[in-house]
Amino acid sequence: MNLPSCVACVLSFSLVSQSFLLAQEGKTEAQPNALPVEGTLLIGTKTYKLTHALAYPTKFFDDPATGLLFADRAIDAAAIAKSLKENDGKDTDVSPRGPHLKVVFDAQGKAVSCFCYASGTSISTSSSKVEASLTKEGALASGRVKLAPEGEGTFRRSFDLKFAAPLLGSAAALAPSTEPAQPLAKVGVSGKFLGNGKEAKLAFISAYPREAFADKSSLTIVMTEKDHSRDKKPDIKAQFGDYGDALIISCHEDDGKIFGCVVSHSAHSKRGFSSVGAIDTLEFQIAGGQVQGLLKTDGEEEFFGDKWLVDLKFAAPYTSPKKAAAPPTTESTPKVTSTTRPSTSRPTQPESTEPAPATKPAAAKLNVKELAILKDVPNVEYKSAVEHVKYASIKPYKTLAAEIAKQLAAQGWQMQGRDLYGVSCILKRKRGEAELTIFVKPEGGGSTVTIFTEGLAWE
Repeated sequence: MNLPSCVACVLSFSLVSQSFLLAQEGKTEAQPNALPVEGTLLIGTKTYKLTHALAYPTKFFDDPATGLLFADRAIDAAAIAKSLKENDGKDTDVSPRGPHLKVVFDAQGKAVSCFCYASGTSISTSSSKVEASLTKEGALASGRVKLAPEGEGTFRRSFDLKFAAPLLGSAAALAPSTEPAQPLAKVGVSGKFLGNGKEAKLAFISAYPREAFADKSSLTIVMTEKDHSRDKKPDIKAQFGDYGDALIISCHEDDGKIFGCVVSHSAHSKRGFSSVGAIDTLEFQIAGGQVQGLLKTDGEEEFFGDKWLVDLKFAAPYTSPKKAAAPPTTESTPKVTSTTRPSTSRPTQPESTEPAPATKPAAAKLNVKELAILKDVPNVEYKSAVEHVKYASIKPYKTLAAEIAKQLAAQGWQMQGRDLYGVSCILKRKRGEAELTIFVKPEGGGSTVTIFTEGLAWE
């Protein structure tokens, strides 16, 4: 089934679908893009609660199939529709950045493909080991997917999920989520924030919009030991200890992806340091006038001898800035142009019969391995599921960042804003439709480089 035929056949939720939804855990109404999902995904030693699901038409090889995508945050249905269209109906690029599970069913409802991802670990599992059921009614796909624990260490995995997911193209799938998948939480912070083994008590939290990053709406979340509510922009003072121990997070509104993290703990010798890439958001959502989720490091992290660990649940009031409304379109009398004229006028020139100029074909995407900064670099780690690149170097981080900037300029990449040089370096570049956000931070006697990419080819 191709995308257009799916869109054509999918109607608004039927009474049967609504009845199914209302029966789930006593819910009183169906929520757009946040329909019931019950269960968890285990990868390694961590368990992830997956709260969102979406069903979509795809292909298994060249045969019609149905994909089920589960994630711990809102799923961008429009982006998935675009990806399917660009890939001839195949779901090669259907993968959100956060923890997720993807199961593909054939036309008979049998699981034929299974893939899961979390915290940099991608695993494909034999579909023969997955217990699965799928029923489609109207605009709803419901059923269960289950995998008994298998694998060892980092690659240990299991899952058990019951779902009622909207089909791509339905009103529920494409409408923006206005209500939370999880109930609104009590405003505050709970959990662990450790510095060299000493626990900090974060008692106050605020969240507010900040300037866009990578052309995406973004916000700042400030958690502090002391009350900062009278400060309209508390992040500056918080990082220097004015409000006691503090954690300051900058992330995207759509998926909670963190691009800024400042750690300010009284037990550290270096207060107010930046550490991006060591912390993740889980179960992130903005809805009902609130932002909430989980913040976690992958165990205890180290920064120049100082150790820190975060495992926090948070909720804060938040209102996203309203986007400017598009001017209304009208069906009034068309304007007079070279091809549209009032019926009472005569053309002063005979209409052209020459064919329209051919559309210039789109330029081929640059492959990630063709990046100039990766040439002759050993042990590069390519994370195709999330389109990240990571590697280590023996060079000092500021020296390396300067070299990277020079190599990118030679390859035609343009700066986006100022490069940031501090306790770590952040470089943002754009070339055509492709974008790079590069973090260079000190590690031991050298550096580590993490590259977040958009618009590159990953084949």
